[in-house]
Amino acid sequence: KPDGKSQTVSDVVAGNRLKWEGSKGHFYKVSYPDGRKAYISKSISQPETKWRASLKQDVESIIATAYSMMGVPYLWAGTSSKGVDCSGLVRTVLFMHDIIIPRDASQQAYVGEHIEIAPDFANVQRGDLVFFGRKATPERKEGVSHVGIYLGNKQFIHALGDVHISSMNSVDKNYDEFNTKRLLFAVRFLPYINKEKGMNTTDNNPYYK
Repeated sequence: KPDGKSQTVSDVVAGNRLKWEGSKGHFYKVSYPDGRKAYISKSISQPETKWRASLKQDVESIIATAYSMMGVPYLWAGTSSKGVDCSGLVRTVLFMHDIIIPRDASQQAYVGEHIEIAPDFANVQRGDLVFFGRKATPERKEGVSHVGIYLGNKQFIHALGDVHISSMNSVDKNYDEFNTKRLLFAVRFLPYINKEKGMNTTDNNPYYK
């Protein structure tokens, strides 16, 4: 029933999409892919068209969403506000802005614009992705195993243990020596959304049409 005291059908997390079946009072009637029906409060949901019209896809809005994930526990293969792995954090944050990029760090590392990071980080911008892992040798290519979102001033937000901010500046209290030593390169992705295979918005993604 459309009542906040009714039996729970399922919980919901940021980014969930359900089929709209109508409205009743302060609730939307929705259905799940498996056919279950439920009511969801209008106070925590909105029609997709209204959501998309309100979206901002600029760097600062995306970083603000990343900050909202602070403290979310690390969960291998996780892609929701209940738990994320490193690339799951990136994918979830961007999905909340209607942007889809490849799932894994090893895939995210090879889209957009590749940036070899200058010693002073002057060529890296807020919102770029920074990648970590095994450095390349003459015998083999680098091995990407971790990713974060660059915040400027050698700081980045990432999921390792939980979602938190680390620094690549040795004088900072949150200095992350482990990841600093395995820093590989950065990727700038925003200018390439809907312009490069593998990065698009849901209205340009065949799966969501």
